Amino acid sequence: MNDKTDNTVSPDKQRARRLKIVGVAILVLGIAGAGIVYWLGTRDADLSDDLSMAGFNKSEERQMAILYASPAS
Repeated sequence: MNDKTDNTVSPDKQRARRLKIVGVAILVLGIAGAGIVYWLGTRDADLSDDLSMAGFNKSEERQMAILYASPAS
């Protein structure tokens, strides 16, 4: 038997493997986080019950009434 061949992994290789796993985990979490932020930012806001939007399109309604000669309300 050859006593010089040792099947243990050197500490440098263990550290390199651990850093590679941590790096991949951080990359995956970063991509997932960016996807969540993008998804939340692109959702339509529900403005149906927002009081600040009352009368928001009043000028558009007036312009349409003028253009299509319907009575303005």
